[in-house]
Amino acid sequence: MEKSKINKELEFIKENLINWYQFNKESEILEITLDTETKITEYLKENVTHVNKVDIATELDENIGKFDYIIIHNFYNINRKNINLEKILQYAQSHKKDKGTILISIKNKLGIESMNCIDVEEEQNIENQNIYSKKEIEKILANNQIKNYKFYYLLPNENYPNIIFTDEHLPSQEGILRDLTLYNKDILVKEDEREIYRRILNEDINLFKIFANSFLIEISDESIKNDIVYVTFGNSRKEKYRLKTVMRKSDVYKEAVTKKAKEHIKEIKNNIEILENSKINMLDFYKNGCIYSKLITEKQSFDKELIKEAKNNGTESIIEPIRKFKEELENKLEISEEIENTVFEKYKIECSKEIKDKLHFVKDGIFDLIFQNCFVLDNKFNFYDQEWKQSNIPLEFIIYRAIYYLGNSNSKIDTNMLYNAFELNDFIQSFEQLEIALQEEIKDETIWNIHRQEYLHTRTVYDTMVHYRNLHAEIQKDYQKLEEKNKEIEAKNMEKDIQIKELQDKINYMENSRSWKITKPLRKLREGKKKNEK
Repeated sequence: MEKSKINKELEFIKENLINWYQFNKESEILEITLDTETKITEYLKENVTHVNKVDIATELDENIGKFDYIIIHNFYNINRKNINLEKILQYAQSHKKDKGTILISIKNKLGIESMNCIDVEEEQNIENQNIYSKKEIEKILANNQIKNYKFYYLLPNENYPNIIFTDEHLPSQEGILRDLTLYNKDILVKEDEREIYRRILNEDINLFKIFANSFLIEISDESIKNDIVYVTFGNSRKEKYRLKTVMRKSDVYKEAVTKKAKEHIKEIKNNIEILENSKINMLDFYKNGCIYSKLITEKQSFDKELIKEAKNNGTESIIEPIRKFKEELENKLEISEEIENTVFEKYKIECSKEIKDKLHFVKDGIFDLIFQNCFVLDNKFNFYDQEWKQSNIPLEFIIYRAIYYLGNSNSKIDTNMLYNAFELNDFIQSFEQLEIALQEEIKDETIWNIHRQEYLHTRTVYDTMVHYRNLHAEIQKDYQKLEEKNKEIEAKNMEKDIQIKELQDKINYMENSRSWKITKPLRKLREGKKKNEK
């Protein structure tokens, strides 16, 4: 796919930089950027009454007035002299209302994206760009007597935010591999970015703050009241399923990113009601067009409990708790006798009547009842995040998915043992096809292909580099062998030269000796006799 086409397809993601932030609709906002009309601009005009703009490429308007919010982004490639973070910050400070807020999006000089790229024009001279390390930013803030600020860490970068972390909520090693989506990285890289982050997190989780690709800094005259600690987006989904998940210190909520996705929020509301009517404990509830969930901090989710138990005592030790989980669903979900109009027919998946007869189909099949969407509280299973429903879906498939994603999150889990323990082996082939079909139903094919192509490109570049490194190593080995052979030949030649010289010295000695001279007439006589005989 052409770069311009990719950029167009991904354009909607750019508003994720601020579409989670809670602006007052009547606020006066100033946007400072290089771009003429951005997705940020569009979002602000749709959601806030008063929006103004300053183009950094021109002179900064000193008479523009004062604002409740000033948003600064996309200025690191500016060519104007004397325009840097400190200059722009001072300008923003002078045009901010009392108790106003400044939001600055900026690329991290020490971000993995900046340091991992190879010979790309805009990346060649990092020092001359308006990009800064976290330490440099904090120094600038201190120099301007700014004490109240909050860092947000943006991945994959400030242009295409997919996930936003804070000091209160940093990524896990497992999460970084799952959540860091690659978008249009028109660069060659040394190594898969996710693997680098995984190693950083393994070393020290706090190192992530130093090496995150981009920052959003919130600045205020007062202590920061914004209690948002984590945001993630469903960018790779179809438009009608795109939600953002926002975690605050007290709760978590899901909200539609697009107008079409508001229907999906209603579907989730309906799923909650179905489960509650089935006497299944839910942590989620609907309120003001959003799906809220109680934030559980005192306990780990059920999947993490299972992983911990399996790590300490082996996979066999988690069979019994999973069995109780299965019994909970068996006892409470409504089982249908329908085996004709099932999900297998809907998605044209081959499944014999013999297999179907062994399965138990759930009438309202809310199928994301997996371990990671569950907490065990007071010995009772409590569920959250139940977005997806299919009529007449096998209960066994729900259990299969729970086990499958448990194994995906930890390689030490023996999923085959668990499939066998719960008699799922006969169904796995059909279940695998069904899972693929359900994922295809959700994801935006264009966006997913961009993500996949970028990942494969990254891997190709990396693997190619590894190949050439290995090839170079092999050539070096062959060269060393050749050098050693040459040295052997040289040594032998030298030895022969010495032998020849020694022999020549002996001949010269003989020819110059007295006996050789005395017998010279006799040698001539003998040579003459031999000629006559012939």
